[in-house]
Formats: sequence, C-alpha cells, structure tokens
Amino acid sequence: MQLLFLIQLIAVLLSCRIITTTIHELGHAIPALLFSNEPVSIYVGSYGDPSKSKVLQFGRLTAFFRLNITKWNLGVCSHGPVQKMAQELLVILGGPMASLIFGLGLILLIQVASWSENTIILLTFFIVSAIWDFFVNMIPDPKPVKLADGRSILNDGAQFVRLWKTSQYPESYFLGLENTRNKNYQEAIENFNQALTVGGKPGREIYQGLAQAYHLQKDYAGVLKTYAEMTVHYPKFKPEEMVQVGSAYAKKGDYAEAIKYYSRGLYLNFQDPETLNKRGAAYIQAGEYEKASHDLELAIAYDPVYAEAYSNLGYSLLKLNQMEIAFGLLEKSLKLDRENPSIFLHLGFYYEKKGMHQEALEHFEQAKTMNIDHHGIDFYIEDQRWRSENQKRD
Repeated sequence: MQLLFLIQLIAVLLSCRIITTTIHELGHAIPALLFSNEPVSIYVGSYGDPSKSKVLQFGRLTAFFRLNITKWNLGVCSHGPVQKMAQELLVILGGPMASLIFGLGLILLIQVASWSENTIILLTFFIVSAIWDFFVNMIPDPKPVKLADGRSILNDGAQFVRLWKTSQYPESYFLGLENTRNKNYQEAIENFNQALTVGGKPGREIYQGLAQAYHLQKDYAGVLKTYAEMTVHYPKFKPEEMVQVGSAYAKKGDYAEAIKYYSRGLYLNFQDPETLNKRGAAYIQAGEYEKASHDLELAIAYDPVYAEAYSNLGYSLLKLNQMEIAFGLLEKSLKLDRENPSIFLHLGFYYEKKGMHQEALEHFEQAKTMNIDHHGIDFYIEDQRWRSENQKRD
C-alpha cells in the first residue's frame, strides 16, 4: 500500500501543475470565446511558444501543451480584442477566479465526502497549487512577462489595476485606441491629444497611445515630442518607453541617441532580446560591427528562434568579411521567417559582395515587393540590374 501511495504521490506531483495551470488558462479562454468571434489559444508549459507542443483543437479554441515538467507552471492565453471594458475585465479575472473556485471546490469536497487520509493528502496538492495560482496572479507584478513572439504582458493583477485605472479616462482616449486599431492614425492622434487636455494629471497610457499613433504614422518627431511632454508628469521612463524613444531616434538617423536610449532600457531589463536586437541594428548603422555582433549574439542566446537577430548578425558579420558564417546565419533566419523583408535585403547584400549580381537583384526586388522600409532599395535594384546585365554581356 505504501508503494502504491508513493506512485500516486509522484503522479500527482507531476500532474497537478499542468492541470491547475490548464484550469487557470481556460478561465481566461472561455469568456474570451464568449465575447468575441476570434480564435483563442492557450499555452501550457510555455509563454506562447507552439514549438514542441502537443496540440488539441476544440472549435475556435486551440490548446498547446509543452510536456516539460520544469515549465508546467508557465501558461498564457492569447485571444482577439473584445468590444467592452466589462468583458475585458471578465477575461482578465476569469483565470484567477477559475483557480480560486477549483481550489475552494476541492476544499468543500474534502469536507462533505468521506475520503481516505491518503486521498486527502493527494487532493491537498491540487488545492495548494490552485490557490497559489490565484494569489500569484492577482497580486500585481510591475515586471512584465516576455512572450515567445517578443511581446510583453503584465500578470492578471497588474492588468486588472491598469484596466480599472484607464476606465476612468475620458472617452476620447478609447476613441484613440479604436482609431489606432483601424489604422486611422491622424484621427487617433487628435483623440489622444484631446484626452490630454481633460482636467487633472493625464494618464501615462494616454501619452503611450499618442506616441504609438505617431510611430505608426511614421511621425518620429511626434514620438519624441510626446515623450518629452510626458516627462513633466512622469520623469522616469519605463524600459519599453526607452525602447520606443530609441526607435524614433533610429528612424530619424540619429543612431548615437538611439543607442543611448536602448542602453538605458537594457540597464533596466538587460535580458530583453528585442532591445538587444534593436541596439545591435543601431550599432550596424553606426559602423560599429563588433559591438553589433556582441549584442546580436546575446539576443539569440536569450531567444534562439529570433529570426531578425540572426539576419542582423549575419549582416554584421558580412561587414566584417566573415562571409560564410554570415551566409549560414542569413539562411537560418530565412528558415525561421520568410515574411521579413530585411532578411531578403541582407541576402541581397551578401550576393552583391560575392559578385552574384542577378541573385542580389532578385533578393532586393523581393524585399521591395514585401514593402521594406529602406530608403536605398530603389538604388540597389537599379545598380544590381545594371551590373547583372553587364555581367551577362561579359
């Protein structure tokens, strides 16, 4: 009997986290399915990484289970937007409440049913795991969680606090969010500016929304102006705000300032592969290829499937004349992501340097077809077309 109980105990220890994490994520997923017509995905054992996962499909719900006992406490629910704030609150609270109800339900079950002592011990593990999920997720944590696709999210408690606070914002703020989603960026800018004029201290999220609308409209001076105005009320930037300021400077061609702000962001969040990749790209533009390579290698170390970091590292090594290593990295980048036009651009530079002008032309043309935002792309195409034609005549 003791051996049987030991086997049961091991089975419970191995399974209780995956079960309670699944229940928590289903608590988010079910209201998300009710309040939208979009697909909903839950991930158990990862923060949104579908690779090496067992996949289950239930209509619009897809569940990804990564069978790694060291990561069964990880989980996230991905869903489309819901229309009403009350619905969004229910989606956020659904996870913690599912954990709490499951834990309290087991406590009640123990009270009313006649279970053996061993069974009660086994059920207690599930109770502790579920109640732990409730408190860990409901206590607001200011540090965001990095998802597999590069996005960052806050835990349920911090999301609830932020949403409750923003619910007090003027209506023009929500119109700004809606216009941003609909790509009406000028209207969104007007909405957010109107929200900033409503009495009292403006909310930080209003400035962030305005900066994002300016960025999407490619008005990078507007981004910098917005954050300069924000410092009157919020003198200290958050890491993600540092990165957005750095990105605006990079788009304006001021790579020294961009590097400075990326570095400040990394000081606060040194393991962020996205910021390392951005600073690496800025170092490339500044001609500091050794520093760029160091940042990009770190970005890949923290995120081994970061296609853009592989591409930028390949280009950096190309500038350092490490041709074959560069080509291998660019090929790997392309295998990871065929939708990123900068990868085709960098491959074009590789073939150009190899004197393979027709191949370079084809890759530059592919990058342009994919609407790459690069000011020199037309020159590269015409230059390689001319060189290719001369090469054929020779």
